[in-house]
Parts: sequence; C-alpha cells; structure tokens
Amino acid sequence: QTGGDTYLWSTGETTQSITVSPTKTKGYEVKVKSGDCEDSDEVNVFVESLIEEEILVSAGSDRSICVGETVTLSATGGVSYKWSNGESGKSIVVNPTETTTFSVEGTDGRTSDTADVTVYVEDINLDLGRNLTIKQGEEVKLTASGGDTYEWSNGESTESIVIRPEETIIISVTAFKNGCQDSDSIQISVEKNIEEIPLNPSIEVEKNWTICVGEKIVLSANGNGSFKWSTGDEKASIEVSPKRTTIYTVSASINGKTVLEQVLVNVDQSCGEQSVNNLSIQAHPNPSYGEVNFRVTGIEKQSELKIYDINGRLVFFDKISDLLILKQITYNLSELPKGVYIVHVSNSIKQITTKILLI
Repeated sequence: QTGGDTYLWSTGETTQSITVSPTKTKGYEVKVKSGDCEDSDEVNVFVESLIEEEILVSAGSDRSICVGETVTLSATGGVSYKWSNGESGKSIVVNPTETTTFSVEGTDGRTSDTADVTVYVEDINLDLGRNLTIKQGEEVKLTASGGDTYEWSNGESTESIVIRPEETIIISVTAFKNGCQDSDSIQISVEKNIEEIPLNPSIEVEKNWTICVGEKIVLSANGNGSFKWSTGDEKASIEVSPKRTTIYTVSASINGKTVLEQVLVNVDQSCGEQSVNNLSIQAHPNPSYGEVNFRVTGIEKQSELKIYDINGRLVFFDKISDLLILKQITYNLSELPKGVYIVHVSNSIKQITTKILLI
C-alpha cells in the first residue's frame, strides 16, 4: 500500500507491506493516514483447494407424533435438498399414517450427502366392536386395547369392565398412550323379558234389557275370543227384535276353551203408543241413546209431562201447551242413567202413561 504516513492492517500489522498465507479464501483490510486525511481499502485472497471438501447433511433427530398429526422436518449441511417423498427445500411438512423413515439428499453444487429421519406414529386404534343386544339380566364384558390407561364413561379405569344394564345404554371409553388418545363407544340394547300370560276367553255383556213390543235393540259382547250367539251370528254385536221376552246366549272361544253368558231381553207388551180418551203419546226411538221424540195428541188444555225412574223418583218435568192439536216434543235425556223410565202426561181431565228405555 502507498501514499500514506501510517498503515494499519486487519491483521494488526503496521508496515506498508505484509505477507499472508491463508488456507482458505479470505479478505484483508488496511487503513492509511496522511496528516488529517484517512482512507481504507480491502483485498481478497482467493485460495483454491486441490482437495474437494465433503459436506455433512443432517435431517434432524427422529420424531414421534399421534396419528392424524403433522410434523415439520428440516435438513442442514447443504445448499439444496431433495426428499424421498419427492419434495424439495430445506423444510417439509409431513403427515404419515404409520411409522415412516424419510431420506434427504443435500448438495452444495460440488459434493452431496444423504441423511435419514424416522417419524414414529402412535396409533392406538381403539375398537370396542359392534353394538350388542342382550337379554334383560345378562352380563356383558367390554375390553379396550391399545392404550396404557383407560377412562370409561361409567367411571371405571381398568382395561376390561363387566356391566349388567337394565335398559339400552351407550357406553364409551378413552385410551391414553405416550401423550396420544383415542375414543370409541358401543350401544348395548336390552331386550326386556315379557312374561307370557296364557290368553283365556272372556265375555262382558249387559245382562238385562227391557224394550217395547216391536222395537229393536243391539246386544254387544266385549272380551277375548271368537263370539257366537244363540241366533247363529258369529260377531260381537247383533240386532234383535223379539216379540216376547227372550234369553239370548253368547259364547267366547279361544285356545280350546269356551265361556258362556246369557242376556235377558224383556218385552213390555204395554209400552209404546198409548191412547186414553183421545189423549195419546208415542215415544221414538225407543230404546234411545238419549234423544227421544214424544208425539202427544188430544191435548185440550195445558198438560204436564213427567218422567220417573223405576224407583218412582221424578227425574224430568215439562209443561205442554194446549195451543196445538198435534204436538211433537224432543228431549235430550242423555244425562240420565241407562234404564227403564215411566213417562206420565196429565191434565185436570186426562192422563196417560208409557215407558221408555235409555241405552
């Protein structure tokens, strides 16, 4: 170096010239002063090696993950890299589903090197099996596998549990191992025991009826079995219109067994349309389910209509006007109990009586 009064090299020397012998390419700097002025310069000495230096590529230490997780792998020691899964770059992100070893080749343009790294995948793969169906009162053993510790939804922590559910339930378990976990559940359906009760025939009927001559009535049987009436009908309900008091028999049969019941239909020859001194009364329908029409003729002055039960208690009362020669009045008697009732129409001169049947 020239042109200065003093010199300072980056090696620490202060002479105008220095001798160096670097083993690799290196840069040297010198500062020159002359009075109040100062300047600097740098020179590079390039060293060409007769022996190519080898590079050392590393892929890092082995890794452990849980199934489903991802992990980043990084290589060092080279300038460019190529991985065994086809990717390039210093770092790659992988998501193996099983334990896998990845290789990487690194190069600096002159030499290359390879390295391996293994990713261990922890897959617990917990499986309680298919849903179960058991009889009520039976025990069932459930076993979990693949973990180091377990937590069941019923609070137990052993590998296997024995339960006896009384109704259909869903039970679950979580397994833990090396920081990983997996869960599974199973439904246990319980078939309840139904006690078999032998089915016997039975009949329920209204045993006593009273109707007016010429009227019809429906007789009905309830219960178990196939029904047959003494009329020859094979159904639960029949319609009859006896001319005189009659006893009807109905049977019910099942499993080779038969039971019988009898129904008495009393025919009142005196009820129906009644007439006294041109005063008449006719009730229809009779029997009735509640609504009864009364046709009263011969009313010459205001009359009273009274209805009594079979014990003589007055249960209904109304006044009938004498404004019409022909009078039909409708009453809804559905609130009265089923049975026979006496209807009495009277005024100061005439009176007449008939019967009705509410069913």
